[in-house]
Amino acid sequence: MKAKTAETLGVVLWFMLTGPIILYSFGFAGSYLVELLGWSSFLIDIAMMLAIGVIWAWITVTPIVVRHMIRGHYFPKPVDLGLSVSWGDANLIPSEIPYYPYYQWGTKENDHNWKDDGRRMRFASYSWYKYPHSDGKGDIKKYCAADGLSVLLPEDDCAVGFDKKYAWRMPTIDEANELIRDCNWRFESGKYVVTGPNGNSITIEPEGYFKGSGTFGGDPLKPKSVMLWTSSLAPDEKCAYALMTGTDGPHTEAIERCFGLQVRPVANK
Repeated sequence: MKAKTAETLGVVLWFMLTGPIILYSFGFAGSYLVELLGWSSFLIDIAMMLAIGVIWAWITVTPIVVRHMIRGHYFPKPVDLGLSVSWGDANLIPSEIPYYPYYQWGTKENDHNWKDDGRRMRFASYSWYKYPHSDGKGDIKKYCAADGLSVLLPEDDCAVGFDKKYAWRMPTIDEANELIRDCNWRFESGKYVVTGPNGNSITIEPEGYFKGSGTFGGDPLKPKSVMLWTSSLAPDEKCAYALMTGTDGPHTEAIERCFGLQVRPVANK
């Protein structure tokens, strides 16, 4: 079940269960005010309806406002670095799961049985068993020798359609190598500042990746490496190329498609 659907059903169920209790409590309070203050029952009814409306609006509107504040803060905007494409100034962070959105390659969903361990960390199952383009054991069904596909189709690109304002997509390996080759990378204050030929910059935080049910190469407390998917399949069809940082600096490398990596989108100029 998707997060939005579960959230909506949860709110409806909560009001179905608690609504009668709330209404009874207001009715009891109204009767008490009639006796205590001598107000007419009509005025009490009006006051009770207004109070219920305010409480209802507060409970239902607050989560929506908070969610849009989260999305507004993390929604990427294109930055022209003087390259062939514009790069987003942030990774893709959907409103359903605002922390650590790691995607398996070629999937648009990132809610893989997420659990909260109490530290705002999210753990999920990123394995071949959960990978939709395989048979659950690592045998590939799509983007393989059988179909000849080597670059993600829009239907499997998690950046496509993420924001109607910009025509985002995942970068190809050539575009990732251009970012590495033609930009200056420096590490400061726990993140990489990437400056293009025209002097504009973006920042990329090292969030690591997910494998199985644990996080590697990155942690909100001890970040280590950048690992971002490209849309390009590697020669080994079980792997796809990712933009990475390490002891040898930024580079591209083949990573198993079932791993969970973040995505930095690009847009055509």
